[in-house]
Amino acid sequence: MSTQSQGYGRFTYIDDDGRDRHMLAHRASHIIYNSDDPITDEKPFVLHSCDRPICCQPAHLHADTQANNVLEAVERNRHTHGEHHHRARLKEPD
Repeated sequence: MSTQSQGYGRFTYIDDDGRDRHMLAHRASHIIYNSDDPITDEKPFVLHSCDRPICCQPAHLHADTQANNVLEAVERNRHTHGEHHHRARLKEPD
């Protein structure tokens, strides 16, 4: 197992056809332990209620949409904004 640059745990496994596949650890945890909240076409993402990318605690995970993922990030002030955004041209004093 390793971590991505964003801090999410990731592992490699061999699929039924013998090919290497990668999966995020929190996604695997959600699939295994939260069968009452399945990942579907309507809710294809696994979100963290604890805001810790490395976390795989099933109680901290839920299936939802990318739109709700962004909304949660904005509500919790964990999105990149202001001068820290990669496309920012001005600094806060400007």
